[in-house]
Amino acid sequence: MEKYLLKFDDLKQLAGNDIKINEKVLWHVVWKNWRKIREYVYRKFRISNMEDLIKLIATEKIKKEDLIELLKTIVKVTIDDYNEVKEMEKKKISIISVFDKDYPEELLNMKEITENIYPPLILYHKGTLKNLNEAPCIAVVGTRRCSDAGFLMAKNIGKLIAKMKFILVTGFAKGIDTGATQGAIEANGKVIEVRPWIDPIGPAYNRDLIPKILKNGCFIAENFKMRNNSSWIKMQYQLRNRIISGISKLVIIVEARPKGGSMHQVEYALKRKKPVLIWKPQNNTEFREAYRTYTSQGAKSFKTLEELEELIKQCV
Repeated sequence: MEKYLLKFDDLKQLAGNDIKINEKVLWHVVWKNWRKIREYVYRKFRISNMEDLIKLIATEKIKKEDLIELLKTIVKVTIDDYNEVKEMEKKKISIISVFDKDYPEELLNMKEITENIYPPLILYHKGTLKNLNEAPCIAVVGTRRCSDAGFLMAKNIGKLIAKMKFILVTGFAKGIDTGATQGAIEANGKVIEVRPWIDPIGPAYNRDLIPKILKNGCFIAENFKMRNNSSWIKMQYQLRNRIISGISKLVIIVEARPKGGSMHQVEYALKRKKPVLIWKPQNNTEFREAYRTYTSQGAKSFKTLEELEELIKQCV
């Protein structure tokens, strides 16, 4: 068989009439090659960027069947593409497209979609939490190099979010992310971990938490595989922050540095007009500078879990 299947419909030679597999292959190929095919899509719908496309989809001015028919005439599917999707099936990785009812509604909130914070067309998903709209999501973010007090506060916040029947969202990094995740799991809460890629699921230092998260929550990412490219990896860690803040009703910061990863979380959240809450650092710590910066930008301060619970009730 040739390297490229000249027509998307030729995929039936491999997948038969399995519509689910065929559509999964289509979305996977489209998103993986989006930079190469996006101009065809923009020209068809007379738009100039991804933000406009997402807005037309969210307002149902572009129908799923119309976009799929167009995409079928554009994409070229390789055997490797098909095999990658079969690999996803074996690893129980699904694809949620922007048209699916399980795609996060909050991520598609069109009030403040601007350059560089648009939602991805698809999300790769692994876990038992299928409906990402089951309950409001709350993000907890902060430094990887946190204090013992900060880790404990993050853990208690994770428990609080679970107790309030919300879904915790983190990036599954060291420090604050891990503390919040542990707390939510201990309280039998649900967690969405947003990663730059879905395969492999990492990082290795949190390996013991993965089966616990999959049991009652999920991992999502906008990329299937990690690439062996340092600049690409760095960019994907930054880009996933727009999903963490975009999927959440509000963002809670526990210990951060002005130039750390939390900075991007706060920027994305404020651009999307999301409430930002920040724990006031104890004593005169190294986290005071970020605290002053974020409160000056509109973040609301809290000292205790009781204060935080009241603020959450006001925001969600």
